[in-house]
Amino acid sequence: MAERAVPVSRWIARKAVERASGLTDRDLLLRFAGGDEAAFAVVVNRHGRLVYATCRRLLATQEDAEDACQATFLVLARKAGAVRWQSSVANWLYATARRVAMKARRAATRRAGREAAAATPEAAPPLDAVTGRELLAALDEELGRLPARYREPLVLCYLDGLSRDEAASCLGLPPATVKTRLERGRKRLAAALLGRGVAPGVCLLALAATADGIVITPGLTDAILAVVRGSPPPTVAALAVEVTMYAAVGRVSVVAVVSAALLGVMWGVAGAGDEFSAGTPSAAPLPVPAVRAAVAPRATEQKVHTGVAEARRKAVKFLTDRQTPEGNWEAVQTVYAGMEGGETALVTLALLEAGVPPAEPALKKAVRYVAEIPPKKTYVVGLQTRVLARADPKAHAARIQANADWLVAQGIGLDRGRLEGWSYPAGQHADQSNTHFAVFGLHAAKVAGAKVEARVWPAVRDHYVRTRRDGGWTYHPASDSDTAPTYSMTAAAVAGLAVADRHSGPTARGREAAEKGMRALVTAPPAAPKSIGYKWMVTAELGRAIGAKSFRSGDVEVRWYQEGAEKLVADQRPDGSWVPGRGVDGLPVTATAFGLYFLGSPQNE
Repeated sequence: MAERAVPVSRWIARKAVERASGLTDRDLLLRFAGGDEAAFAVVVNRHGRLVYATCRRLLATQEDAEDACQATFLVLARKAGAVRWQSSVANWLYATARRVAMKARRAATRRAGREAAAATPEAAPPLDAVTGRELLAALDEELGRLPARYREPLVLCYLDGLSRDEAASCLGLPPATVKTRLERGRKRLAAALLGRGVAPGVCLLALAATADGIVITPGLTDAILAVVRGSPPPTVAALAVEVTMYAAVGRVSVVAVVSAALLGVMWGVAGAGDEFSAGTPSAAPLPVPAVRAAVAPRATEQKVHTGVAEARRKAVKFLTDRQTPEGNWEAVQTVYAGMEGGETALVTLALLEAGVPPAEPALKKAVRYVAEIPPKKTYVVGLQTRVLARADPKAHAARIQANADWLVAQGIGLDRGRLEGWSYPAGQHADQSNTHFAVFGLHAAKVAGAKVEARVWPAVRDHYVRTRRDGGWTYHPASDSDTAPTYSMTAAAVAGLAVADRHSGPTARGREAAEKGMRALVTAPPAAPKSIGYKWMVTAELGRAIGAKSFRSGDVEVRWYQEGAEKLVADQRPDGSWVPGRGVDGLPVTATAFGLYFLGSPQNE
């Protein structure tokens, strides 16, 4: 296919017209899911250049990059009506394009090894001529490791060509918030690149230098739309099929954002080296040899165990194979009186968190079952709310609102202005475990559009600030005899503080409590938890709440995801289950749901 560049002025004008329509990517995908093919064409026009450029940086030939680009949009089309998207899908497309392109690169490597005849070398594209592929591979790798809240504005502004105000409009955020996230994202990216011997300014200068040379042609746009209409070439279909199974959904089910102040205290990166310009980077050409010599492997961070994808697949199969014809997993309802539906809600949430689409038959049956669970126990109502908010918040809006009202009414002391937490209904003594499930259920309801009284979030933060002991939190916050903080309750509390900051803004007292809680988490000696499975869950929830795969306090760092995932891979049983102990941990379905929740979707690796 001949390279025929779309003039930059025409591209910008077209994007301006599209965005002036007031339709977000989410709106367009909903229209496409309803049969409006033209709506998907607008999404392709908005983000086609971003996707193609991402694939082109990772793949050596134009043909492979075009196949990967088409496959990425095919995945998006197949999931258009199955997930709850954010207002902009640029970040999701970037992450998916990288996964598809990496898969295509592995296939190309195998193909090259089988082909005896050497092909005529392709003329070096502008990407290679200006910067060297290794440089931009380093940039893409480190950009992909950033928390989503920081990666998204960088993707929109640097890779999708938007101004800061345009990015703010796409994300539905104030321009000042986007400015802050850009600055912090650049600092984090700078620190990571400097650790590899690469000047951060050099990388974005190089990216800008190649921007005009990486374009999506009208022919490629037509090919993408043809693929979406149902006629993908075999190579494109093969690239899309595996990614479609477990591609990450367009939102995070726990806490999508933690306060900037909390991150600044616990995970702030000091400015180092060249600062990135907030405006458009210069396009000055760079000396290729010097750049290539600077790119070094990152010795401080290893890839997560390669068996995670297989462990996830086996766990999903184990759970779905044990689903009853009615759509539930109520194997333990006789053990926990009044907890009917809790097992099913937990398993369903774990499957959703692992990236299984809500449209999958097993998930559809499970969600229908979960939707009919009557409100009795805080644990169950919290999990039920999260499942319904994750699966289809519009269809279940009335139930989500009713659950939010029920949870608020169960808050002990909330009506008196001093929240003691949550317990089992009719219970008078709050515990931090019930409180954790209530807070995350309310958070899910709020994100799904339910009305949650504004007084709830400051009350939640005040509760956690008041109940901290020796840096951490105990199970019974009001008990004099229960004085030893535990890892699980501390992780749940720090995550709860992040939720409170998300909805009511940070405070100095909240930041101090979170910082001391994190210090306790990373420095406390290992101790056997009451439930290993629950520890997996709250660890993952905290990590995703703050958008980090490691916990840090001062000079101490714990790589929670890598260490936990590698142990889960090593301990998984041949049938795909985990049984790490006794009690709850001895119940294969429950423990496996906790383990699968920890592993999460491929985007979490």
